[in-house]
Amino acid sequence: KSEDEQHTWDYVVSSYTPSLSALLRCSDMAENRSRLKPTMLLVTQPATPRSGLSPLKYVREESARLRALLPSQDNTFCEHDEARLETVLAAVRRHPWVHFACHGSQNLHDPTQSAFELFDGPLTLSALMGTVSENAELAFLSA
Repeated sequence: KSEDEQHTWDYVVSSYTPSLSALLRCSDMAENRSRLKPTMLLVTQPATPRSGLSPLKYVREESARLRALLPSQDNTFCEHDEARLETVLAAVRRHPWVHFACHGSQNLHDPTQSAFELFDGPLTLSALMGTVSENAELAFLSA
């Protein structure tokens, strides 16, 4: 890449809101939440045990830094073999913030089958759609 080349991803961080009503609900609840410290689910998968998925070099360091910043006992940390489908789905319901540091897969024919690659299998978007916390605020994807 030459120094003169510029790309959108050099300047933009992608964000997503599923609907205007979801955005408004977050805005309406922001005043009430400003006094509360949100909790977070951190899911890290440094080495997915399936062929074709290479180890993610900096995921353990990313996890350590987040744990240092957010040491609260109210947070949930699922790392490597702890990042299993059932555990993660149960924890997603309890936290307004989620952070996934893992491989992702995209399904062009059925986007709801795109997934986060966890220790024991893919966590699909369709599985997540019905499990999100009622006070969901932030999802950070580091893939």
